[in-house]
Parts: sequence; structure tokens; C-alpha cells
Amino acid sequence: MTMHGAPWLKSALIGIRDAVEWQAGGETAVMFNHLAQQGDDAALAFCRAAGVWAACHQAAVVPELADISCPVSAERGDDVLPPDHPWCAVFEYAFEEKVIRLQTEACRILAQQRRVLPPRLLRLALEAGQRHQALRPVLLEVLGQRGRWLAQFNSSWQYANSSVDGHDDDRGDLIWEEGAFVQRLEFFRRLRGTDPARARALLQAQLKELPAKERQAFVALLQHHLHPDDQALLEQLLKDRSGEVRDGAAMLLAQLPESPHAKSLIGWLAPLVTEKQNLMSRLASLVTDKRQWCCEAPLEVNPAWAAAAISAKRPQHSSMGDRAWWLYQLVRQVPLSWWQSHTGMTPEALLKWAKKTDWSEALYEGWLDRVEPGDDDWIVAMLNRNNAAYKQQVPLVTLLSPTVREEFWPSTLEKLIADRLLRPFVASYAYDETISEGHSRVLLRSVLPCLKNGKTKFEYDWRSNLLELACMLHPDSLSSWPSFFEHSEDESSELAEFMTDFGRIVALRRVLHSPCS
Repeated sequence: MTMHGAPWLKSALIGIRDAVEWQAGGETAVMFNHLAQQGDDAALAFCRAAGVWAACHQAAVVPELADISCPVSAERGDDVLPPDHPWCAVFEYAFEEKVIRLQTEACRILAQQRRVLPPRLLRLALEAGQRHQALRPVLLEVLGQRGRWLAQFNSSWQYANSSVDGHDDDRGDLIWEEGAFVQRLEFFRRLRGTDPARARALLQAQLKELPAKERQAFVALLQHHLHPDDQALLEQLLKDRSGEVRDGAAMLLAQLPESPHAKSLIGWLAPLVTEKQNLMSRLASLVTDKRQWCCEAPLEVNPAWAAAAISAKRPQHSSMGDRAWWLYQLVRQVPLSWWQSHTGMTPEALLKWAKKTDWSEALYEGWLDRVEPGDDDWIVAMLNRNNAAYKQQVPLVTLLSPTVREEFWPSTLEKLIADRLLRPFVASYAYDETISEGHSRVLLRSVLPCLKNGKTKFEYDWRSNLLELACMLHPDSLSSWPSFFEHSEDESSELAEFMTDFGRIVALRRVLHSPCS
């Protein structure tokens, strides 16, 4: 505490002989006078009064007021969901219990109704978006003007402060320049869909400043809305100092058929996959009306490979020989569609043909690296082949479109749990995807028998996956879940609690999909 201006300072310096007159009024003056009359020792009375004055001075300190203008009130005009609407109970449970699938579904349905969240749910909603980046795109549609206005007062909610879709959005530029990595990645992903040229320019301007992991993540997002205009940037990334970034750029360039990179790959691979020319092969072709093909591996390293992210040196952990390693790297970059157009064979026929060649491992592994979501014909063919290269079936199944994917999952909960597939089954569905109605009904009918028959012991780590399952079931199948069921005496408290939560989610989703609006 500063000493300057204190009424007792001068008296303390020159000595205390008589009582000091304290400058105070009201009740404070009465208190000082009382202290001055306590005993005959003037110095002791002075010290008591000085201590009290100091305490009163500390308590009465008034901080300087910052020159802060009051924020402008939020604009109005949105169609706000009434606070007593039945859907509010769904949002409240989803946000408080952190059930992101239910949050996503509820926000999507509300957005389809062109309505926004009521004020009392905005804080919970903004915190949910802070935790889950995947929720943000649909959440931003239902925050409304008041929600975006509220976001400006919390640094953790800056993702919702304003839209990042506009061409001249200063806020979006600020996120790109100063935002956290996840914010910048989300901004880039959205901008890639609305203004790919601007997204490409922003990335190119900052490439030298980004660490390798961030460069790799941004390059992966170029897959969405890939366009020939991306060619120059991807060719620049082929020279990146990170091997992962070079690989990602090479895989994308190979999908641009008019790019020099794609043409070089075909120029190197096509001479290795040729039609058989011997007499027996020609006779077989005439009889079966099918062309006979053979495959060879490169005999030596091509110096031009280095510029195409193809390594001449085989890693020590690889089980392939040098020539197979070179072939594998060519195969993994060339799009799968080329194999079908070049040979006229279906994916199933190609896999069968590859087994008969001397380079089956390089072909199988290369195709596995190249396969992507949407390549259902290839993935189904791989899953139907009892081949060691595709023995890890779960990653392949997750790449299938939802309706095709269901053919390769067990249809009952008991089988999913027994095969340890419950977690990957749930994870294979995006937050905005649901299980088909038929599969949902079979799964839903199997939940109670599976958990109550005693054969399958309920484990707590299933809880989150089973509750997510409740959010993934087709809306038209939810009516088959009983509104009431009896608990057995030997039922564990954990199982009873789970069944209550599972039933609550089903009931809330029924409300969400009811015709009320």
C-alpha cells in the first residue's frame, strides 16, 4: 500500500505525544475516537488507529474503470425455437450429456426447419462446438444471430463468431492468420467447398511457415473438390521436405489425368502390364473371348522416379524384393480405374489374375493403398478374397458406403460383441449417417436379450458405444423399443442405469422425429 498522503505519516515521523486527529466522518470517526481513548499510551493508541485506518483504506480502494464501450445488442429476426418446445428437451440432454451424434441429428433437423436455438441453450451449444469440431458445420446453422453475437465474448467460441464462407470476410482472415490449428483446418475445409481458389492461394502463401504435420493435414483436404487448377500447388508439394507430404501430393496428382505426373505414371506402368503374345495365350483368347495379361516389375531404377515421390531404396522392414518394391510404388499411385480400362477386367477378375502373377504381393498391397471411400466394387472384391493382404477386414469395411457396408457386419448385438466388432461398427458410421431400417430393427430387437440372457456379461466400456448405437438406429425402427421393461433381481446397477439411458435416448429421438414443429 502506498504511504503517500496517509494522515498518520507526519505524526509517525516526528513522534507521538498527544492524540492525533484523524480525518474521518460518520461511523469511522466514532471508531477512531473510541480507539484514541483506550489507555494512557498515546503511541499505542496511534498504532491501533493507524492499523485500522490502513485496513479501511484497503477496503475502500476503488479500481480505475476501463474505458470499455457497451457491446451492441444482438440483432433479432431469427425464427427461434420456443423454450417450451418438446425438442428443447432433446437438445438439453444431448448438450449436457455430451452425446455428439444426438447433437448432430437434432441440429440438422432444426436447420431443415429453418429455426434456431433458444437463448437458454446457446451456452451449452457453443461449448459443445468447442469440444467437437465435427459438430460445428451444422451447429453454425442453428446458432442464429444471437448465438454468433454471444460467441464474440469468449475466446474459446471464436469458431462461431462469424461465418467463414464469405469472400471478403475479415473474421475468416483473422482465423487463418491467428487461429488455433483446428480452427484454421476447419476454416480451410469449409472454404475449400465455397471458394477453392482462395483456399489454395492461402495455403500456398503459408506453406513455408507450416510444420510438416500441418502441411500434411491441409494437403489431405485438397482431396475434396480436387480440380486441375490444383496441379501447380501439388507439383510444388512434390518437392516438399516431408516424405508424407510428398506422398499425399503424388496420390492426388495421379488423379488428375492431364497432369504430367499422372501421364508419367501411366508411361512407366503400362509397359509392365501387357497382353500375352505367345501362341497358347492367343488360342485361349479366341476360345474364351478374353485377353490374356501378364505383369512384370521394373528391371532398374528410373532416375525420373525421384521427382514423382517414388523411392529407389527399399525399406529394411519390407518383405518385398527391390523390383517388387518399385512396382508396388507405381501401383499405389495409379488410380484403380486405370486397371479396369487398361485390361477390361473387373476388380474381382483383376484380383484373381494378380494371384497368378509373380508380383502378387506388390499388386495386392498397392491396390490396398490406393482404394478409397466410394470404390465399393474393389472393396467388396477384396473382402470376398481370402487373401492375407486383406485379412484386416475392418478398415476395408469402414470404407464402404453404409448400405453395402451392412452386408459385412454381424446383424445382432451379441455377434458384434462376441467378435469384438462393436466399437469399429459404431465408428464406421459418420455422425450424420444412420443404419438402414431393416438392420436397425434386427439390432434393436437383439439388445435386451443380449444383455439380459446372462451369456454376455455387461461391461462398462460398452456403454458409450451402445449409447451411440441408440443414436444411429433408423428413426422408423425406434417404435419397436418397449416403453417399459422389468428389471430382474440379479441385474447389476450398471446395466440398469445403462438401460435407462438407452431408453431415454430412444424416447428423445422419437420426439425429435415426431411431426410437432
